[in-house]
Amino acid sequence: MHEASGVYEPMLPHGWIGPRPDDHRLIRTAGTLVPNAWCAEVVDAALPCGIRIIAQRRGFVVYDFAGWSRGVANPGRRGRTLGEASAAATPALVQRLRVMNAHQILLHSALMVTSDESPPVTRIGNRDLYRWDRNEDGSEYWESWTGILRDTVTPVDRVRTDTVPVNAFELSLAWLNDVVNAEGLIEFDLLSQAHAAVATHDRASAVVAGWTVCELGLNHLYRQQPLPGGTPTAEVMMDRLEQIGALGPETTKRLAVVRNRRNKWLHAGREPLAEVALEALDLATLMLSRIVPDLKTRAVGQLVTL
Repeated sequence: MHEASGVYEPMLPHGWIGPRPDDHRLIRTAGTLVPNAWCAEVVDAALPCGIRIIAQRRGFVVYDFAGWSRGVANPGRRGRTLGEASAAATPALVQRLRVMNAHQILLHSALMVTSDESPPVTRIGNRDLYRWDRNEDGSEYWESWTGILRDTVTPVDRVRTDTVPVNAFELSLAWLNDVVNAEGLIEFDLLSQAHAAVATHDRASAVVAGWTVCELGLNHLYRQQPLPGGTPTAEVMMDRLEQIGALGPETTKRLAVVRNRRNKWLHAGREPLAEVALEALDLATLMLSRIVPDLKTRAVGQLVTL
C-alpha cells in the first residue's frame, strides 16, 4: 500500500459521496465513533490508465498509484540520506498531486453537468495527504502530517452538508482517465489552481494560471496543424490558427484581450480586474474542452471576513 495516498478534508466541501446516511446528524457530536455506514466504500474504480480510486461515503478518497508508473516512487538504492530519498520520491509526489487536483476540478464540472451544482474547488497539497503505514505489531493505519486518521467524529465533519451523487463521481473518474491518457494533467492542475484562486479573490494567480492553460492549448492546437515548424509567439499562433479556420474569430478576440490585459497588469505591477480573472478561467475551460468536451466551470467567490 506504499503507492496509495488518501485525501480527506479537501474533499469535504463536496459533501457526502452517495446518499447521506440516516445518522448524519452525528456530525454535530464531536468525539463519538464514526459510524460504519460513513466508511462504506461507495466507489471502487480501476481506471484503464492504471490508477485505482476508492471513495468512502464520508469523503475519504484513496488513490492507489501502484498500476501507474508515473505515480510510483522509485525505491532506488539503500543507504540513502533523507534528502536523497526525498529527491527520489518528489517526481511521484508531483504526479500524484496533479492527479488529485485535476480530479477536484473534474468533480466540480461533473456536478455542473449532472445537477447544475458548483461546489468550491479545494487545492490539495503535500500536507493534505495521508499515507498507509504499519505498526511494529503488524497493525495498519493512515497517517498524515497532522496525525493518524481518526475513527471519531471531528468538528471538521460539520462542513459536510450536501451530497455528491455516485454517478457524478464516476463521471469525473471517466474524465480523469481521459485527461491522464491525453497527458493533460498539467493543464487541468492549472485550471484547478485558477478556479481556486478566483474563489479566494486572488486575481493575479487566476489570470496567470488561466492564461497559461490557454497558451498551452494554443501550442497543442498549433502542433496539430500543417503550419510552419517551431513555436511562435502566442499572438502569431492565434493569427495563423484563425486564418486556417482552426480557431474561431470570437475565441481569437477573447484570447487576445486577456493576453493584452495580462501583459498590462504584469508590467504595471497592479492588481488585475476581477472580470479579467473570470474571463481567463472561462477561456481556460474552453481550451480544455478538446480533452473533455462537456467541461464546465462556474466561479464561486468566498465571503471575506476580517
